[in-house]
Amino acid sequence: MAQWNRRPRVFLPVLVLAVAAVVASLAWREKNRPKPPPQLAQPQPTDVPPATPEPPKTDAKSAFKTLEGKWLRADGGYVVEVRRTDTDGRLDAAYFNPSPIHVAQAKAKKDQGLIHVFLELRDQGYPGCTYNLVYDAGNDCLAGTYFQAAQGETYAVIFTRMR
Repeated sequence: MAQWNRRPRVFLPVLVLAVAAVVASLAWREKNRPKPPPQLAQPQPTDVPPATPEPPKTDAKSAFKTLEGKWLRADGGYVVEVRRTDTDGRLDAAYFNPSPIHVAQAKAKKDQGLIHVFLELRDQGYPGCTYNLVYDAGNDCLAGTYFQAAQGETYAVIFTRMR
């Protein structure tokens, strides 16, 4: 016990300095870590605006016809082009980033007065990525989520009609 008291008491200050260095290093890494754009943050219920029900239409063909056109994603150059719609909900759709990406599935359905759109992308870098969108007639936009399959992440997204 007497030998312990004779040693210089440097252990505690060295330990405090080491802990401070680790905390400072972690804080610096967190501050300088790249952050995703705000639009791509994990979706929360408030991230996606509530969809405005579409006014009643006479048939399914005219209900889905409103989807036809080009849609631009608000956070980049991603474009969905709906070329043609069928009464059963099948969509002839293309996706660009900015080059074409293969669309494996494109379909729409009407549920409780809202038009839901599902797109599945299967191409290099897009191993089953999906969009689940709802047409917001009041704002003329498609809002919903994008599942990035390679990263296992889901993001809130909004597409606006290109004029």
